[in-house]
Amino acid sequence: MSKAAEIHVSDTTAITNLAAIGILIEAKRRGLIQAVKPVLDELRAKAGFRLSKAIVERALREAGEP
Repeated sequence: MSKAAEIHVSDTTAITNLAAIGILIEAKRRGLIQAVKPVLDELRAKAGFRLSKAIVERALREAGEP
């Protein structure tokens, strides 16, 4: 795979992960889920979501979770 293709795949994955986080936060706001953290933990463990600690912390802050 070329370097450009690797960057594209990496960027696409990052955008997809951030979009998923946004959906989870909105789902909590609408009362569809009780908490974002357990879902994020499961996505990281089972689906291979790679998220930095800073991203997770910000997502939880946005969702009003400690």
